[in-house]
Amino acid sequence: PTGAAGNDGATGSQGVQGPTGAAGNDGATGSQGIQGPTGAAGNDGATGSQGVQGPTGAAGNDGATGSQGVQGPTGAAGNDGATGSQGVQGPTGAAGNDGATGSQGIQGPTGAAGNDGATGSQGVQGPTGAAGNDGATGDKGDQGVAGDKGATGPQGVQGPTGPTGNTGLTGANGTNGTNGSTGANGSTGVAGSTGTNGTNGTNGAAGATGATGPQGVQGPTGPTGNTGLTGANGTNGTNGSTGATGSTGATGSTGATGSTGATGVAGATSAVVATSETSTSLTYVALATAGPALTVTIPASGNALVTLTLGSSTSATDLDCLMAFAVSGATTRVSSDAQSFRNPGRSVANAVHQGSATYLVTGLTAGSNTFTAQYRLGTPGTCTFINRNIIVIPLP
Repeated sequence: PTGAAGNDGATGSQGVQGPTGAAGNDGATGSQGIQGPTGAAGNDGATGSQGVQGPTGAAGNDGATGSQGVQGPTGAAGNDGATGSQGVQGPTGAAGNDGATGSQGIQGPTGAAGNDGATGSQGVQGPTGAAGNDGATGDKGDQGVAGDKGATGPQGVQGPTGPTGNTGLTGANGTNGTNGSTGANGSTGVAGSTGTNGTNGTNGAAGATGATGPQGVQGPTGPTGNTGLTGANGTNGTNGSTGATGSTGATGSTGATGSTGATGVAGATSAVVATSETSTSLTYVALATAGPALTVTIPASGNALVTLTLGSSTSATDLDCLMAFAVSGATTRVSSDAQSFRNPGRSVANAVHQGSATYLVTGLTAGSNTFTAQYRLGTPGTCTFINRNIIVIPLP
């Protein structure tokens, strides 16, 4: 009987690696990462050569010929001399005065546009701006599906024989067989050589590529390159003649009538009493010939200018003669020194003096008002009043 199996021998050296398996399918593309910052802009390329100049526009109409200058007197004809060689052209004479400007002509049609000049050669490309910073690495894609297992490679070369295992337990003695005749001893065979290790099996197909991570953040925009040189200005075309003046537009409708303005001054009115009359009253009274008096219409403002004029003489020196006015009608007011003309006495008795005083009278009631002059003395004595005058001007 076969003895028990001995312990496993030591592992042989690894066989040669098999060829790489076919690549697995690409994994799904990941979402795009945030865009990196834009690199700095390159300098502008050199300006291209100027395009061919377009054809010159049609020349404008000639201006009116100036009037001819005065002709000088004709000199006596000399004998014809031999014809000399042509002299150098003399300077151009002064231009005559411009003729009167004609009426404006109808505008001519616009001339056809000149052909575009040839495109200049392309400027040299500016240097590439600095690369933006790398965007953040996208999330790792899911692991691709494992590729199919590659075919098993041929068995590798057998490793060296491991150490002999422990001797198994001796089995029980079998029944002795009949002894055969002893054969002749054969010669020992040559030991076979150890086989080479088999090649490793091919690797399994690569798993699918994981999804691409999101795009990295866009980098900042690079600085703007320098502006290229400005091309030369093209020649200005000839100005067309001025078009005819358009007809006058229709007159617009009349605007709405504005609101009525405030009532103006009604005008000045006056009254005069020239009669010479005397008084000895120390309070305001009418003289034998009353007045003068005026009836006027006071507007809503309730204002009026009142001017008093008086000539007077006194029976004694330093005696004042006063003229004031009372108001009746829509307004009632008594005469007052506050709005009076005081003609002061003189150092010589019976000397005549004339003067005036003007007052802005306010607070009157609108409507018909009568202004009547009245008189008094400042101190006892006698005053003679002459050339009495009152002027009233209603104010708006």
